[in-house]
Amino acid sequence: MFGADPQGGGRLLILPILSGRSSKPDRLCGLRPRAGILPDNLRALWISVRSMQKQLPISSTISSTISSTISSTISSAKPRMNAALAVTTAVLVLWVTGCSQIPTYSRRTLPKELGLARVIDPRTVDLAPFAGPPVNPELIQCGDELVVSIAAGLEVDDKDDFSVRVGEDGIAPLPEIGPVRLVGAHPLEAEQQIARACVYREIYRRPTVILGIKERQRNRIKVLGAVQQASSSQGRGEKGFYEIPRSISYLKTAIDAGGGLTKDAGTKAWIFRPVVPPGESNWICVDLVDPAARSRGSPYLGDGSVVTVEERPPRPVEVVGLVSKPGLYDYPVVHGLSLGGAVGTAGGENTRVADTVVVTRTGPDGQALANIRLNLRSDADRNFPLVPGDVVRVKQTPITWAQWILESVVRISVGSSMPLW
Repeated sequence: MFGADPQGGGRLLILPILSGRSSKPDRLCGLRPRAGILPDNLRALWISVRSMQKQLPISSTISSTISSTISSTISSAKPRMNAALAVTTAVLVLWVTGCSQIPTYSRRTLPKELGLARVIDPRTVDLAPFAGPPVNPELIQCGDELVVSIAAGLEVDDKDDFSVRVGEDGIAPLPEIGPVRLVGAHPLEAEQQIARACVYREIYRRPTVILGIKERQRNRIKVLGAVQQASSSQGRGEKGFYEIPRSISYLKTAIDAGGGLTKDAGTKAWIFRPVVPPGESNWICVDLVDPAARSRGSPYLGDGSVVTVEERPPRPVEVVGLVSKPGLYDYPVVHGLSLGGAVGTAGGENTRVADTVVVTRTGPDGQALANIRLNLRSDADRNFPLVPGDVVRVKQTPITWAQWILESVVRISVGSSMPLW
């Protein structure tokens, strides 16, 4: 392994650890760079080496040939370059001998099952299959409150006005006239039915009937989760409650009442119905994009039902390595994200010679499934589509390390101030 030269001068020596004779050949052991022995830049480089070694462990069977090669490289180099060359060689050894159990592919060899996954923006999903059966909004429904005016002559006293509510059985109990079935009838048709009932029951001979719908019966539905308006002042002012006409009390209407889905919405909605037909469950999970669920449509949402829309924001894409602003970035589900777009979002490469990228594709549980090696100098690779959860690493290469050595350690320059790179 490497150790500080007791003679000083910032030199590093090769110790037997690297050749496999140490009890811990797979770790960089025992090195503690101290001020006065290693230059500041070299100590920073050594810290980088230590960090890189944790991610790319050295194989326990590194041959002694590597040790002798490194030793000869140091002995033949200029004194000022000894430390830089030794550390650089160690980095190359770590880079070459690092191992990984994750399969690695290129853009061309990537299996289809690991390719571009279907990313759905739930806001673009057509919810029409969950709107319930088509209903004429002008028809009289159960629970509607009606205003009825019956005139038997031209005098004011011959006019009878009253309100009546249609029962759950569809029948309206009209004063003095008796029950008349009005559910499903248009108001004009209902006027004729009432007039016929008046004549048939010998209450009026030639009545004139005018009917209007005073108030529609509504169901109070609570809508929670990934909807635009999680709270509302509608109804009785309680948060999340919406009053929906009974005739259209279905899943689509409930989601529309909540302002529609948010960008973080998932594709599933849970429905709780307090009253259900015998043999049915109170809870129903509806997948908005599942063909079978779309063919079944929405169950009827009675009064007191609760709709909870799944919140499942797409996993962010992480960009690390040789970029200006490494970090986590939201995945745009509308337009998607390419490799070049992700690197650009992270501020671009922080060195012009960086071109090697490894994209780690992860599963829903965050476990790595595969590595995909790409090159930023290839237009096809730059346009490689990412999926939520991808980890993009702009990697160190021998060329980027060589440039770093020349810029930060050796500091070769032309003239007094013009850097070579």
